[in-house]
Amino acid sequence: MLNPLWTRYWLIVFPIGGFFAGKYLDDSETKRMSDFRDRSVMYGAN
Repeated sequence: MLNPLWTRYWLIVFPIGGFFAGKYLDDSETKRMSDFRDRSVMYGAN
């Protein structure tokens, strides 16, 4: 049997955890693309 306290909090814990995981993935992808553009010949970098 599930703990009633846990059943109340999973509705809060999972969405917040998903938000932070998605934010981390989005920020890492943004950094990866920025690093690629910084190295790109198209933008004049060496």
